[in-house]
Amino acid sequence: MVTAARYPAEIMATAVIPWTADWQLDERLFRRELTGLMALGYRHIYIFGTAGEGYAVDDAQFLAITRVYAEAVRAGGVEPMVGVINLALSTIIARIEAARELGARRFQISLPSWGALETDEVRHFFDAVLGRFTDCEFLHYNLPRVKRLVTPTEYATLVADYPNLVATKNSTDSMTRSTGSITSSMNAASAASMFCSTGINMLLAARMARTGCRQSKGSASTSGWPIG
Repeated sequence: MVTAARYPAEIMATAVIPWTADWQLDERLFRRELTGLMALGYRHIYIFGTAGEGYAVDDAQFLAITRVYAEAVRAGGVEPMVGVINLALSTIIARIEAARELGARRFQISLPSWGALETDEVRHFFDAVLGRFTDCEFLHYNLPRVKRLVTPTEYATLVADYPNLVATKNSTDSMTRSTGSITSSMNAASAASMFCSTGINMLLAARMARTGCRQSKGSASTSGWPIG
């Protein structure tokens, strides 16, 4: 039996960070970008989840950009989602705490990427993050550049253990891996949502139509098909 999805069927849009000539945040342009995205109807807008921006900012930049972003989207009635990418688990936790102090409760996380994590290290990562911030929602960005993709079987276990793991965004050309994640989540006690890169959206839509999944409204930077 398919249970209700943990995250709504919506288009997710990334807000890229504009920089001045001396590599400072162009706050005026950033606010204009966010206002424009909201004016177009996007209600699920995230930062630091694409283009390598998440790992490339230092702590001061992360905090300053997140503060402007959270303030701007909240003013437009949008719940912020903050991407957190770093080599160190301690830094990931610290940045989640900092963004949480600014009111963020939705986060997009990736595995630390210095080297491929072992199976027990993957579990430790999720235990340390999901188990610590039980009042927050997490989307896991599963991408090849971290050198270790979370498997469908691992997702099924994580989804069952952590109700705050609400979605996974997959960047892959493997239909086997993507449909495996869908099937595993459908068989879990409750279902997380499945998001995927635009390149395989049409193929996944066909597959999900056969497995009873709902298609999102369309595709922008990333489209989602929550299971349920």
